[in-house]
Order: sequence, then structure tokens, then C-alpha cells
Amino acid sequence: MIEVITTPHPDAIVTQQENNDIKYAYGLMVGRRDGEPVIGHNGGWVGFTSSYFRFPRLSLSTVVFCNAADAKARDLGRRLGEIAVGHVKAENDRALTAR
Repeated sequence: MIEVITTPHPDAIVTQQENNDIKYAYGLMVGRRDGEPVIGHNGGWVGFTSSYFRFPRLSLSTVVFCNAADAKARDLGRRLGEIAVGHVKAENDRALTAR
């Protein structure tokens, strides 16, 4: 099943985001982030945004839920992922502090 959901659909519009080779596959974004395989999805609805990234090789996931429409769940999730894979230190990180 993992092979099926991580394989981009042949009719889907496949794009690269920020030179990280992330592709859309059956509702998930799959590819690599900073050299690590990653599977995830971002989204939102009125007054709510969310972000989910799974790093299977590291047995690690990041999940962000925000109950404000102007919150940047995707950016926070991406930043947590960078910290988790060891590319960025969390000390004094303004992106992770409360508004």
C-alpha cells in the first residue's frame, strides 16, 4: 500500500517545490527534504490550518494544528522538520515562538 500511495498518479500535475523534489501523489506530497525521504500534506479550512510530515527513514513525524486562519502551519511544520533532521538548531528560533 505504501508503494501505491507514494507513487505519483500518471495524470496528476507534478511540480517541484523549492528545489526539494517534492511531488504530489494521491493526496500526499512525497519526495525528499534536505536529503531525507518525506511524505506529508498541508491544508486548512475556515479558522484552521494543519501540516503533517513523515520522515520514514528516521521513524519521525511532525504534526502542527493551528486554530487561526492566518497561522502558518506549513511553515512551522517545515521548520520542525528541519530541526528534527538536524539541519537547524531550535535555539532562539523566532519561527517557532508565539506571536
